[in-house]
Amino acid sequence: MQAVCRSLGDSPLVGLFQTGYAELTAQLRQAAPDVGNGPAPNPRPVSGRPTLKSLAAVDRALLRASAVEVNKLEKHISFLATVASMAPFVGLFGTVWGIMSAFEQIGVTGSTNLQAVGTPIAEALVATAAGLAPRFQPCSSTTI
Repeated sequence: MQAVCRSLGDSPLVGLFQTGYAELTAQLRQAAPDVGNGPAPNPRPVSGRPTLKSLAAVDRALLRASAVEVNKLEKHISFLATVASMAPFVGLFGTVWGIMSAFEQIGVTGSTNLQAVGTPIAEALVATAAGLAPRFQPCSSTTI
């Protein structure tokens, strides 16, 4: 698992795994507690076998690691929101640019035939589709 973690360094799951693994390793490497004169722990650990001291400590370590990973992911969310909200306007700008290019071709050729305006109009439609594509999400397979 450690070798795979090195190759997937940008994944937030790597941080969670490494934190949990470190906590488990630290707990399992600690010596068994001395019981002294008190009652024997229940269930009694098998001698020589490592035991987990506190599952709550592992849970807390994983919660801290998940908070760190969420903060890393949220760091660039404003940029993502800006790009997502700007995409339709980029498509609209491409549409306007394509139509202006079509009018320019009409002016240069003096004709409104398909050869003169076909390519700029096609470019305008592609720009519109590219700008609107992030807005549309695939429908689920269930119908209402």
